[in-house]
Amino acid sequence: MGCESILDKVYEQEDLSFWGQVYVSMHLFTCPDCARKARLFELSRRIIRDEFLPPSPGLESTVMAAIAEEEGEALDAGTEAREIAVSGGFSLRGWVVVGIALLFSLTTIFLGMGFNDVALAAGMSLMIPIGITVGILITGYGALFIGSHLKRLSERFDLQ
Repeated sequence: MGCESILDKVYEQEDLSFWGQVYVSMHLFTCPDCARKARLFELSRRIIRDEFLPPSPGLESTVMAAIAEEEGEALDAGTEAREIAVSGGFSLRGWVVVGIALLFSLTTIFLGMGFNDVALAAGMSLMIPIGITVGILITGYGALFIGSHLKRLSERFDLQ
């Protein structure tokens, strides 16, 4: 076994047989470079295991109190907080901006330099999958938008 395989066994913490452990220990004893790397690995592993995230006995109660406080604020905040929670945190303006960007990108994709060559080679059979893809994307985005803002849209257009 070479230095790389010995270090792999040290890094992977494989369950070695007795003679395998002896061989790794002898190699680390005779090879100062591997011994230094193994010591650094053990030191970093100990730091990560013990000192990286020190135990915090009061953490659970603090986190649970913060969650309860957030839930209380969300219930007291009214319709705006509920709509933000339902819509995934995007405002109405954000949805409209992303929708316009989606529509713009889907309509300008045909202006690419290589599209004319592909369209001439494939013929009209290329337009069917492109049309279906564009239709699915726009319809899906519109359905997500309307579904996430249903209450606001029904109030806006008096559809109650």
